[in-house]
Formats: sequence, structure tokens, C-alpha cells
Amino acid sequence: MTRTRSGPAPVSIPPLAEWVRKRLRRMARGHDVDAQVSLRARMIRMLQHNPGVRETAARLDIDVKTVRLWRDRFLAGGIHALRDRKRTGRKRAITEVERCELISMACGRPKDYGVLFQPVWTFDALHLAFQQAHSTTKISRTSVIRILRASDLRPHRIRCGCTARTRTFGGK
Repeated sequence: MTRTRSGPAPVSIPPLAEWVRKRLRRMARGHDVDAQVSLRARMIRMLQHNPGVRETAARLDIDVKTVRLWRDRFLAGGIHALRDRKRTGRKRAITEVERCELISMACGRPKDYGVLFQPVWTFDALHLAFQQAHSTTKISRTSVIRILRASDLRPHRIRCGCTARTRTFGGK
């Protein structure tokens, strides 16, 4: 009694170019590659030698659907398809215009924005002044710090002193 297979014929990976095989081997064994990408490269190498999806899944201790997914992506997109796709992520809550306004405030003096008795900006004072100027925008203190650090600004370290142009400075 012979057993017949039900379902479609197994999809096999066609012969690969030498550079693709070398790259897959490097990705599978490399230490500078993400663990997931390394696993996917090992999957493709195993499928190249033995097209059985179930055997490959069992040897790697992963789901059969995962093996099929990455096999199909590799066949459709080549070696670059083994990496994760770009994700859109969440939209920014603070617009670019508001970011620029926050940076502009940080570059100015606190008294120019109605903050009295504050010689230099602190994160708290800047956060409060920005919230008062933009009541519709919700921004946390941490977001203020993050935006300023990304712009390499440290307004709390700026020292303001008398210059020759100020009236209170004595003449020479």
C-alpha cells in the first residue's frame, strides 16, 4: 500500500549563485547579524539541501508556517527579504513646527518668554513655558529633554553675563 501526498507539490529553492550561498553562510554563522536573520538564513540553507518544510521546522524547533513564510519571502525578494521590513510606527504627537519652536525657546532667554526670576532655562521651566504657549499640545517633561538632547542643546548650562553693550555695564 503506497501512501500518496495530499496538497501541492513542495516548493524547492532553485540553485543559488555562489555569492548568494556565501552570503547565506555568513549570515547563518555571523555574530554581527540579528539572531532572527541568522535563523532565517539557516532555514533557507536547510531548505536548499532538503526541500521538506516539516523536517526543517522540526530541526530548528519552529513552526511550519514560519518556515513557509520565510521561504516564500526569500523566493520573492532574494537575500534582502530575510531582513525585517520597515515599520511605520506611531505618528509623532509633536509636530516639526512645535519642535522647532521648542528649540527656539531653548536658544532664547527665559525673560523673553515671560519667565521672570529665571536666569537660565531649566527643563521644568522650559516645559512649563512651552505648555503655556501651546495649550493644545500635550508634551511631557521627558519629551522636552529628548528633543533638546537630539538637537544637542543644553539650555541649563548656558551662562548669561554682562556684555559691553548692556547699560548696567560700566564704561571703560
